[in-house]
Amino acid sequence: MICLVIIVFTRTAGAQDWYLSPRIEATGEYNSNILFTSDNKVSDYFTHLRPAFDLARDTEQTQLHFNTAMNAEMHVLHPDLDTVENDSQVVLMHQWSPRLSNTFSGTFAHDETLNQELLAAGLVTRRVERYSFGSGLTSDYALSETKKLSVGVNMADTIYPGGEYPDLQVLAGRINPSWQINPYNTVGMLADYSVADYKSVGSTPGLTNRTLATSLTWRHYLSETTFFDASGGLNTAWVENETLGFGRQSTSENIIGSFSLSKTWTDRFSTTFAAGRDQYNTVNAQSSEHAFIRANAGYKFSELTVFGIDLGYDSNVQDGGGTNSDSFRIAPTLTRRISERLSLTFGTAYQYVAEDRNAARDQMRVWVSLVYDWPRALANH
Repeated sequence: MICLVIIVFTRTAGAQDWYLSPRIEATGEYNSNILFTSDNKVSDYFTHLRPAFDLARDTEQTQLHFNTAMNAEMHVLHPDLDTVENDSQVVLMHQWSPRLSNTFSGTFAHDETLNQELLAAGLVTRRVERYSFGSGLTSDYALSETKKLSVGVNMADTIYPGGEYPDLQVLAGRINPSWQINPYNTVGMLADYSVADYKSVGSTPGLTNRTLATSLTWRHYLSETTFFDASGGLNTAWVENETLGFGRQSTSENIIGSFSLSKTWTDRFSTTFAAGRDQYNTVNAQSSEHAFIRANAGYKFSELTVFGIDLGYDSNVQDGGGTNSDSFRIAPTLTRRISERLSLTFGTAYQYVAEDRNAARDQMRVWVSLVYDWPRALANH
C-alpha cells in the first residue's frame, strides 16, 4: 500500500518538487537488564546503527512524506540478542479546497514488544518479534471560519510470527467537531469507537474488545507562550470471548480524561506536563485502565548545547484478573551540536516497575549517540 501510493503520486508530480533528507545515527549503549527481568538479569554492551531517510514532495495543495528507518542492534556478550528493526510511514495530505482536506497514512513496523510497551504504557512483556501494519484516512472540513469537523477511520494489524501473543486486528473510527469561541478558546467533542479482535493462540480462546470513548475537549491559550489542553468523558467497553460465547458480553465503564500544559518560559527554557486516564489494549489480550503522568523540560545552555529531561509514571489495572503494575521512568540527555549537520548526545534512562504478582524489576541504560542529519540533501528546487 505504501509503495502504491508513492508510485501513483510520482506519475503526477514533477521531479523538481521532490527532495530527500537522509539521516544516520550510531549509538554505543550499556543496558543493565536487557530482558527487564526481576532475577537472572542479562546485561550487555551493544551498538545501534540507525540509517533513515525522508522522501518528500510539498506543493501549495499537496504534501507527501515517506520516511523509513532501520535499527540494527549488535551485542558484545550476547550475540543471540542481535536484531534488525524497521519503522516506515507514508503520509499524503491534499487540500481539495480552502475548506476540505484529506489525509491518508500508511505504516509498517518490524520490532520487538518489550521496549515499545515499556515506553508506551509502562507494561512489562516478553521480548518477542512482531510485525505491524496500519492505514488511516481522515477528512477535515471547515463548516465556517470558527467551526470545523474532522472524521477519520483507521485499521491496524499486529502479527506475532512465533505465536507468543495473539495476533491483533483493530478497526477504529472517530468524529471530532470543534468550535473556536474566540482567539483564546476552542471547545469540541470527540467520539471514538474501536473493535480490537484478538485471535486464538493454542488453547487460549480468542477475544473481541469493543470500546466507545466520548469526551468533551477544551484548548485555552493563557498567553502567546502558554496553552493547555483538557478533556473528559466516559469509556465503555464490551468484551466478548469464546469461553462465554460471542453472544454474551461483559461490560465495564470508566471515566477517562487528560490534561496537558505547555509553556515557554524564556528563549532558553521550556516545559510540558501531561496527565490522564484512558483504556489500553495489552499484547496479551487484556483491557487495562491506564493512568499516566508525563513531564518534560528543556534548557538551552547555548545555541550549540541543549539539556533535556523526561519524567514518566504509568499505572495499569487490568480487567479479568490480569497483572496490575506501577512504572516510574527518568531520562536526562545532553546534546552538543558539533557542526551544522553533526551532533553528539549523552543520555541515561532509569525505569522501575512494581507489579502485584511479581517481584519488582528495574533497568539502567547509558548511551552515547552521534547523529548526522542532512535536510534536503537532494532537492531540485
